[in-house]
Amino acid sequence: MREPSVQARQTFRERLPGPSAASHVSCTWIQRIPAGMAAYLHRTVPNGCVELTYELGAQDVAVIGPRRGPIVYVLVPGATVVGVRFHPGAAPEVLGVPAFELSGRTVELTSIWGTRASILAEQLAEADSATKATELIESEVTAPLAGYRRRDPIAAATLDALRREPRIDMRRIAADLFVSDRQLRRRCRTAFGYSAKTMQRVLRFQRFLALSSWNPRVTEDGVGRLAWAAGYADQPHLTRECVALTGVTPTRFLTETRRNCGPSHDHKTKFAPFLPAPTETE
Repeated sequence: MREPSVQARQTFRERLPGPSAASHVSCTWIQRIPAGMAAYLHRTVPNGCVELTYELGAQDVAVIGPRRGPIVYVLVPGATVVGVRFHPGAAPEVLGVPAFELSGRTVELTSIWGTRASILAEQLAEADSATKATELIESEVTAPLAGYRRRDPIAAATLDALRREPRIDMRRIAADLFVSDRQLRRRCRTAFGYSAKTMQRVLRFQRFLALSSWNPRVTEDGVGRLAWAAGYADQPHLTRECVALTGVTPTRFLTETRRNCGPSHDHKTKFAPFLPAPTETE
């Protein structure tokens, strides 16, 4: 009898947050690795967001800061991991620290929130399901910290421009917002953890992944067409940035994604900002 495929044995599901958290949280997610499957390497790539993650049975919640490169995890049999993903730029007003302090880092939530995080960890230890654990974390991020400044409108407008026009020049964004290039960079680092230019690279690759999700069997020629549609100058441009962000070429990354994710992974919520809204007939 053949071994069941990886995607048939582990799942990743995203869902929209509740109304009270929707202004800060992009989605929540649950990943399950059944006890009967082998461990495997799971490659995660930059998405421009800060995330809170918790593996059932762990001692603390992890804060994963915005990244410029990949992280490869070993997912062990029997593990269940839950997460809450913030909108880009939303984490600082909830966590109480500028995003650049978290950039490229994974830290324990107790190092930021102290006793509040310890109490949350105790509640999570008693959670009887992954859904309950997710709800507990989500309930803690429904409002910004008292006294911490609200989301920067310049950073928010920059994010909108980058999503709307993936090839836009940073000088044009600064001019449109009546700020200097230096001020734009500083405010984006505080909100996102890195400059607008780096955020552009991250969002452009996320757009490519979203378009690829519509074409799961894309050919080598198709990769070039998707590269242009995603905002790259050409396929070599995509290849350079893909290697920088994922550590592998686009073809290899898409092959890994098909093998490790497949139909058992649902990323519709993450990809929604980069895809046309479905029509009423779809």
